[in-house]
Amino acid sequence: MTISRVDPLSALKLSFLVSVGVGIMIVVAAIILWFTLDAMYVWARIEELLVTLNSAPLLELGQFMQFGRVVSFAVVVGVIEVVLMTAFGTILALLYNVVAMLVGGLYITVTDE
Repeated sequence: MTISRVDPLSALKLSFLVSVGVGIMIVVAAIILWFTLDAMYVWARIEELLVTLNSAPLLELGQFMQFGRVVSFAVVVGVIEVVLMTAFGTILALLYNVVAMLVGGLYITVTDE
């Protein structure tokens, strides 16, 4: 049995669905990590350190560790990941089709047990 061609539209759909799942996992992981670090009082200790150092740029940096900003950043990363992985999956399908025309495709053996 030979896989001689991969439909780019099918690869697009599949890579989109998989990348959406990965994007959701990124956001959920960021939320869980933030709550875990918050429960361990890591954010409070970092804020105490920044107040002790009394530096304006560092205090502004501390504002980026708020829950809303962390989740917003995770969502932006997830959206970028969805776009890039969908495009990458489609490009790989097109490249496979070009290579399969040159070498004849991918030979696989399927057994029925």
